[in-house]
Amino acid sequence: MPLFTPTRVIDTSVSPDTIVRIVTMQQAGLDYATLSHCWGSSHIFQLTSSNKATLESSGVLIEDLPTTFRQAIQVVRFLGIRYLWIDSLCIIQDSAVDWKTESSVMGKIYQHGRINIAASSSANSTGGLFFDRNPTLVKPFALYYHKDPHWYIFSRQVDVDLAREPLNSRGWVFQERLLSRRTIHFTKHEIVWHCLECEASSDDFICRLTEEDEYYRHDGFDDYSDIRPYIWLLTRRKEIDEEVMDKTRSKLHDCWPELVRHYSACQLTRDQDKVAAILGLINQLEGPMQDSCLAGLWRSYMPGNLLWINQRERDSGISPPNIDAQERAVQLIAPTWSWMSLNARANLRFMQWEKDMKRYMWETQSDSHGKNKDLCNIVGL
Repeated sequence: MPLFTPTRVIDTSVSPDTIVRIVTMQQAGLDYATLSHCWGSSHIFQLTSSNKATLESSGVLIEDLPTTFRQAIQVVRFLGIRYLWIDSLCIIQDSAVDWKTESSVMGKIYQHGRINIAASSSANSTGGLFFDRNPTLVKPFALYYHKDPHWYIFSRQVDVDLAREPLNSRGWVFQERLLSRRTIHFTKHEIVWHCLECEASSDDFICRLTEEDEYYRHDGFDDYSDIRPYIWLLTRRKEIDEEVMDKTRSKLHDCWPELVRHYSACQLTRDQDKVAAILGLINQLEGPMQDSCLAGLWRSYMPGNLLWINQRERDSGISPPNIDAQERAVQLIAPTWSWMSLNARANLRFMQWEKDMKRYMWETQSDSHGKNKDLCNIVGL
């Protein structure tokens, strides 16, 4: 994978150790960690044009930062990682130019980070990473046989559903979770580890995900982040057999409706961020997929992907004109033929054509299929 480092990071190893400093990176490929967190409705400490010079020269007292930021600094220092990337402190928040530049590489920022720290149970920056909990609920105990422990018994009194945690309801976090190679989820009940090879927690066994046949045996996902191994395979395409690559591309296309279903239900503070908040993921996929994504719909699967529906329309039976008027974004952020134009959960799966039919209709450009050509012209393909 090519070397990459964000424009700015937080240096946690400056002197004295009671402060941290914003630094501009001069060398690519340095280790850094990232933070996924909810901004919430409370005021959050931000990098702005007015305080940029101070934060770069004098730094900021750690005690002046919100709880989540302070505890993330503790974590990276404990792990021996010097640099930390936090969106509100590493993007100039009152600069439209800087925001546009940095948001365009957001996918790379999370994909190239050494580890992602997820404040999963915190609804804002004051919630923090660490919670008081009863360790006996998750602590295993050994069963001894002839003096040596042969089995470990785990209590299942704690069952963390990451999809229901406050952090994972946020739109920007969707691609952060998919593109990060390693993530530590800090929840109220326990710490959960996710990487491309395994998943583990205090009260659960490690689930290995490295065997190739495991990837293609899986028809569904308990959690949308389970698709990460496929994304990682594509980004390492120079090292992967072409047959495996083809299977991976096909699997990602098949899983796209599920990803859309999850992402379209996520919350965004600003409607106009709906495209930007998933653009990093799309940018990382387009090249390896040998395809282009048009407002959230893959070109090679057009026009079949136009048959998406509003999930609430499907559930309630309300006619499309009425429900679309209620949920259409105030500011036009995507063409009306795209699910991105609505502030609602979209469903592609139940209206999805068979792959062979979709490819046939798209690839056939003869006069006998003029209607298909006309439809493609209408949507600007």
